[in-house]
Amino acid sequence: DTPARLAVTSVAPNPFNPKTEISFVLTHDNLAQLNVYNMRGEFVKSLVNGPLATGDYVMQWDGTNHEGQGVSSGTYFARLRIGTEVLQVRKMSLVK
Repeated sequence: DTPARLAVTSVAPNPFNPKTEISFVLTHDNLAQLNVYNMRGEFVKSLVNGPLATGDYVMQWDGTNHEGQGVSSGTYFARLRIGTEVLQVRKMSLVK
């Protein structure tokens, strides 16, 4: 049984304003979680949290937090994980 693997294929545009797209590939059906964090490691927003089928995905982040408020310019991280395994972290820059 091959473990499920996720790979972020791109974050574009980067730097971005007002939104960016995070593309990734899921090679097996599994639970996936894609969250955005700030430089201090604080949770900003969840873009995916649940079961996904095998395939290519593109998720948009519009520079807002989980309450729908715009966040400030700066560096953010998109963290992609399956189960308890963090598989990839990508840096994104929001420029206003």
